[in-house]
Amino acid sequence: MFEVRMPQLGLTMEEGTIANWLKAEGDTVEVGDILCEVETDKLTNELPSEFAGVLRAIVAPVGEDVPVLGLLALIGSADEPLIMPGESAPAAPGQPESAAASEAVDDSQPATVKPSRRIRASGLAKKIAAARGIDLTDVIGSGPGGRIVARDVEAVAAAPAVQVAAAVPEAEALAPEALATPTAPTAPVSTEGRRERMTGIRRTIARRMTESWTTAPVVTYDASADTTALTELKNAIFDDQGKKVSYTHLLAALVTKALLDYPLLNSSVDGDDLVFHDEVNLGIAVAIPEGLVVPVVKDAQRKGIGTLADEISALVNKAKNGELDPGDMQGGTFTITNLGMFGIESFSPIINMPEVAILGVNATVRTPVEIDGKIVLRPRMKLSLTADHRAVDGAVAAQFLSKVCALIEKPWLSMM
Repeated sequence: MFEVRMPQLGLTMEEGTIANWLKAEGDTVEVGDILCEVETDKLTNELPSEFAGVLRAIVAPVGEDVPVLGLLALIGSADEPLIMPGESAPAAPGQPESAAASEAVDDSQPATVKPSRRIRASGLAKKIAAARGIDLTDVIGSGPGGRIVARDVEAVAAAPAVQVAAAVPEAEALAPEALATPTAPTAPVSTEGRRERMTGIRRTIARRMTESWTTAPVVTYDASADTTALTELKNAIFDDQGKKVSYTHLLAALVTKALLDYPLLNSSVDGDDLVFHDEVNLGIAVAIPEGLVVPVVKDAQRKGIGTLADEISALVNKAKNGELDPGDMQGGTFTITNLGMFGIESFSPIINMPEVAILGVNATVRTPVEIDGKIVLRPRMKLSLTADHRAVDGAVAAQFLSKVCALIEKPWLSMM
């Protein structure tokens, strides 16, 4: 019997979530067949089979969080006895039962009735408990909210019988009658609304955003720039080379130039140290149905606008198709996030730590301005720079943002 276990799909991966099973129990499996889809904190990956045979058992159901090297499924021959890991093989025909099993039950002792309580257990925990004959009411959960997870069942299975009895909570052992009768009526489930478990990506976003928000004392700086010259450059590139570039592509090139002039914005915080990076690894925030990902253009300072445009477009397409590799999202030193297409005129983007700043791009709005004593309407792009005040003081942040605005209004300055 072959064991299919959770692979480590990235250097920092600790667990994965089963997003979908593409094979069912009883299906024939060949080497290379896709068994399931595994969702990590960053990506959804297809898991190919390393074995040929029949999928005998799916141990981790859809939605189950499984640690690296945790058991996912069993593959074997159709007539092979199904033995869960840790189980003993079934006794051969004619083999006498153990003395303990063959002893008669003493009917003079009253049966012990366990107090009823709601059992919250993962699918993997339930499977292991069923395979090993463990009553889940004997198991104390160590997961979130007291949920029973696989390690809890395995701990009970490995413990002596006397310790299993001790696993019942003390309050239950002392006062089962009180626990069996609720003191207040349970609220109808409908009052809670629909409950969905966060995906792995969503949980990672929540954790990282909370970490950033509670760790870094941040300030957001707003400014705007006339985009007339930038639009002319965009159109000239298309007219001259037939190449379509977006404002994001152009901004990536201009921001890279500004970062070279203000290296503090291209640094990161490491404990009490500031790490100044030689390369500009530019993160581009991309919205996908599962949440937000930030693929990274490496060594942006070495690339022209055409190469930057091609690489950004390729990464965005990979992100939207769920094809990003873990390496595509590592090593960022500065991030750009664009909500301008939604008409947003100002927001406070949250820093992608350990970076020290992030640039938010807002909508371009026709705004009345004075030029040569006359009031005219000009297209102005609004920008929001969030900076970590531990590393970047207000004056430096303002100078950097002013530099970006100057490059937008006079993009030829980026060549000087």
